[in-house]
Amino acid sequence: MKKPKILYKYYSLDKKTTDSGFSCYEGVKGLIKENKIYFPSLKELNDPFEANPQYSLNGIGAFINTLKLIKRDHPDISICNIGLFKDLIKNRKKYEAIMKKSIDDRMDKIRIFCTTSIPDSILMWSHYANGHKGICVGFDVSESSEISKITSALFKKVSYSDVYPTINPDPNIKKQVEKLFYTKYVDWKYEKEWRSVVKDDREFQLPEGVIKCIILGGKVDVSDLNDIKDWLKGRTDKLEIKKATVNSDNYKINIDPFNF
Repeated sequence: MKKPKILYKYYSLDKKTTDSGFSCYEGVKGLIKENKIYFPSLKELNDPFEANPQYSLNGIGAFINTLKLIKRDHPDISICNIGLFKDLIKNRKKYEAIMKKSIDDRMDKIRIFCTTSIPDSILMWSHYANGHKGICVGFDVSESSEISKITSALFKKVSYSDVYPTINPDPNIKKQVEKLFYTKYVDWKYEKEWRSVVKDDREFQLPEGVIKCIILGGKVDVSDLNDIKDWLKGRTDKLEIKKATVNSDNYKINIDPFNF
């Protein structure tokens, strides 16, 4: 599937502070007022099944790559040690645990920005936009967009499966990333998700022009509406402002232009 030019992210405007000292309200304020986007860590995502693979040491290549992983974390060990190789074959579970730890340590540094191709999902307006009280923001993610240049990461489509991805050892962690971070349980398929995965950096400053539109929830509070209007005053670019409302005839969200 070809990547859309615009991808969307639903936001709550909840002022409650999380354990990490972050509030959705402050995040949206920083986004609209200062063009700052936040990439959460794996632990901050809402699905405990995220990046929870099965580890496998099947095949001679897997054994060799496990030895290379051991060598990388323990430079004093020789991977030509025949005793180590025999021990690896005999105690597979032990080395699967070593491989898991090696990958888990690197996963702690991963940050993920989750978006969707659909701005009119009834479920996502309910789940992520605080029961239609939040907003949905459209980002320009075309190949020429600055967002890819700033984050050094491309948006890729999430795959959905009813089984965990199987991870074989590979010293090149990049080869494992797509399996780990671009696979979700099949029940999430309705989200039609696209992700950008980066390492270490949590926050990025976007140039104006990347944010294309703001869609207000049908139940957004008047006080939040006034805050958004105020945040927009300092911008030099002109964003499309729309509002999502309930269709009176069908199970459908209408998205129409909105003027403050």
